[in-house]
Amino acid sequence: MTRRLFCFPHAGGQASSFAGWTGLAPDGLEIVPLEYRGRGVRYGESAYANYDQAVQELAHAISADQAGGMPYGLFGHSMGALLAFDVASVLARRGEAAPRCVFVSGRNPPHRASDAEQGELDDGRLMHLLTEVGGVPDALVSNGRFLKHYLGRFRDDLVMLRSRSTIESGVRLDCRIVVMHGEDDTAVATAWLPEWARYSRAGHDVLAFPGGHFFLHEHPDRVLPAVAEALT
Repeated sequence: MTRRLFCFPHAGGQASSFAGWTGLAPDGLEIVPLEYRGRGVRYGESAYANYDQAVQELAHAISADQAGGMPYGLFGHSMGALLAFDVASVLARRGEAAPRCVFVSGRNPPHRASDAEQGELDDGRLMHLLTEVGGVPDALVSNGRFLKHYLGRFRDDLVMLRSRSTIESGVRLDCRIVVMHGEDDTAVATAWLPEWARYSRAGHDVLAFPGGHFFLHEHPDRVLPAVAEALT
């Protein structure tokens, strides 16, 4: 049976960051990378006005895609993990078919704000944040124009995250939450990750993988089989 996996990129990222997963996914797992406004094929569109607009629009896209009722999961990395969780919450409130699992990758639970979402957002600090987690592509370091564009995109996403409404502590999904992280990821606190349990009635798992913040691209051969098994 085919299962569909909707993938939410990290802050500053775009759908192409999941391009390598398409050819590596196990049989029966269809990878569907989501594109944010102003990125990739949506480059000409203006950025989201706020976080809620992003959540509502992404939830609508998944709802429209799922008209046929195919089993599916949501996979979000870093900022994308929070978006995936909130989109699942919106779909639940609408009474729509729930995902089988929500995979939250490289992200502390919602009530634990990350350092990146606090403080100044000047270019120097953004470069520091990205360098710490290995989030500056080598091709950008030597290209000032594209690096500035990338930093602007990253800044836009962090500003959008700051517009997220007050945490709804009572939100609990009816599907399982699978927490994934890299063993050397300095962007998450492993002691906090089990706290994702408070957001699901169906239970949770915490899975560690070799690598840093971008372990999912360093070791897709390990991550994708784990995703496929959880969606079975």
